[in-house]
Amino acid sequence: MLPMSVMTQSINEIKNISSDKADSIEKGSAKDQLSLEIRTYEGLIKTMEQEPAGDYAIAPLLSRLGNLYFNTQEYPKAIDAYIRAIVIHEFDKTGTSFRTADLGWHLIEIGNSLYRLQDYKLAEYPYNIALKAFSSIEGSAGIEGMITASNNIALCRLNDGDPEGALPVFATTLKMSRKCGEVQRIYVTQIYIATCHLRMQQYDKCISILRKPSLTTMAESESPLNLFRLDVLGDAYYESGKTDSALTVFNTIASVQLSDELATNIAEANVKLSKHYLKKNDFGNALKFALQAEKNLVNVSNSSLLMSVDEILYNIYKSRGDYREALKYYESHNDLQKQFNNQQLENFIDDYNRKAEQISISLEMAQIESQREKAETEKANQKTLSFFMIVITTLLLVMLFTGKGFELRIQLLEEFVSELKPTRKIITLFVLLLYFLVFFYFFIPVEHAAEIRNSGFITRLLPGLLAFLLFFSIIIGFYSIQTKKTAEERNYRYYLVLFGALYVSLFLCEALLFYLLGFSSFNFLLSLSLIVLASYIVPFYLVLMAVERLIIKRFETMSATLTQDISQIKQNITPTSETITIESEKTSGKLTFSMDDFIAVEAQGNYCMFYIMKKNVVTRKLLHTTMKALEAQLSAFPQIIRCHKSYLINIHQISRVSGNSRGYLLHFSGDIDPIPVSRGYQKDVMQIIQQFREEIS
Repeated sequence: MLPMSVMTQSINEIKNISSDKADSIEKGSAKDQLSLEIRTYEGLIKTMEQEPAGDYAIAPLLSRLGNLYFNTQEYPKAIDAYIRAIVIHEFDKTGTSFRTADLGWHLIEIGNSLYRLQDYKLAEYPYNIALKAFSSIEGSAGIEGMITASNNIALCRLNDGDPEGALPVFATTLKMSRKCGEVQRIYVTQIYIATCHLRMQQYDKCISILRKPSLTTMAESESPLNLFRLDVLGDAYYESGKTDSALTVFNTIASVQLSDELATNIAEANVKLSKHYLKKNDFGNALKFALQAEKNLVNVSNSSLLMSVDEILYNIYKSRGDYREALKYYESHNDLQKQFNNQQLENFIDDYNRKAEQISISLEMAQIESQREKAETEKANQKTLSFFMIVITTLLLVMLFTGKGFELRIQLLEEFVSELKPTRKIITLFVLLLYFLVFFYFFIPVEHAAEIRNSGFITRLLPGLLAFLLFFSIIIGFYSIQTKKTAEERNYRYYLVLFGALYVSLFLCEALLFYLLGFSSFNFLLSLSLIVLASYIVPFYLVLMAVERLIIKRFETMSATLTQDISQIKQNITPTSETITIESEKTSGKLTFSMDDFIAVEAQGNYCMFYIMKKNVVTRKLLHTTMKALEAQLSAFPQIIRCHKSYLINIHQISRVSGNSRGYLLHFSGDIDPIPVSRGYQKDVMQIIQQFREEIS
């Protein structure tokens, strides 16, 4: 051991070095000065370590070096330096054994603090020193400490992705546990050994260990230990491709009677079931198990598991288009993340300061800096997520408005609204008012959410009222212009302009309103823009889907009626068997057929494709003629009707009628595709069929 004079001389040397380079340090940055001090202390400690008895002189230098590391945010190095200083103080005068048995448990607690922060490599360091401390203690106390330290070392390696390194340590722990007769430790260690085999992808070995009768009989079926075993067994089945067996195991855990002691195990099983079904796009089962997991955790404080549940529910509701619920779980996940991070840091500081009070100030500074960085990161993530969701939503809207069938859907929507009675229109407006009030009352931008929630009730209703008034004004103005146009003049792409005008104008008005209320940060505006976009998407999609379903139901009902009418026409009216010849307009070709064999004719440019039934086989003949000339030539036959600008059909050949949101389809016997009835000819076709039906009556 170096005398105090040597230690004082070493510190003076550091001061002299700093004094010699004072001019250059003053010109450099504070960071350069810290780096210089760190290098100086590191070199001095390295030199003193080579001395046979220099440990006690090194201890204060290690403490000073730890402070420097904390100032440069090199936290793992700082904690390592402090632990080394503490250990040196606890050595006996010979430097060969520890002066107190308590040091081992102190180091275990320090390692546990680091373990909870998931810094497994750093946590293994105090555990190894604790193992050395306990090995010098005789009796059961020493063995118990060695088992604990060994087990924790193995867990560090397992969680750090080194199952090969963890396996032999767990095997040693198992031998010591069997020697002491610790049943619970024996049980748990075997499960950890099985987990090592699982991580090493030795699934059969893992399953074999977990299903051994000697292991399964050691714990009650509905105990935390047995559920822990079943959980690992389920993971082994799942990763080995035995999905059915895995689901059976997870369902067994999930069906256990709920209690506070078992809630976490049951919730984990429900989470794994939910993740499986979510991966399979089975949103019903995924939602069921996720909600069950959320229910399991009501009385349990487990932020990590709750965050997993929130993430699953966010993805489910987002995939189902329920953005209101998705946003709720997104916010809950963020809040839990903040609480979880803060709690981790607080627990670490409490535990570590209790055992090493000399580093409390540095740790508090580290906590403050870490919280600041996390807050900045969360803000950046919110900004990125808002940008991403706005872009995705905009793309979806563009696809909707420019995609095939949009014009038809808008026509259906216009027809449906025009058919509403005045009283129903008033009720609809009242429902929309309630919707906007409720939507903007509960959906609040993420930033400043607490301040907005603390606002008065009337203030909370203003955004919704503003949204409704603006929506009503722009819609009325738009339709007053549209109704003055003829059907040919209407361009349904203007609805894209309408939606854009609604979005931009409402966003600007809402932003102005919140600005007057004192909220105007960039992240706030991003979040607000997303809420404004969602406020219009939700009712638009719901109304469009509802109207389309009503129209489909109407078409289906009418199709069934038309099919029945055509069936009666075919049964009671005998088709004419008159033969007719159609001549080509520009060539010498011609086509002769019996009218009762005629199915349909399709216009194909300057030609027409005839579909003729001969001996129950559909034949196709192409002739150079126009639809107009052909329609005039076949006008003498009332059963031949025009159903589309490109089709003439024979009513007697129709087998059935089907309908969807785009109109009716006429089906025929034989190898011929269904022929559509265009919207312009629907009334004519139904009138002709009705006339035939009335003749029968």
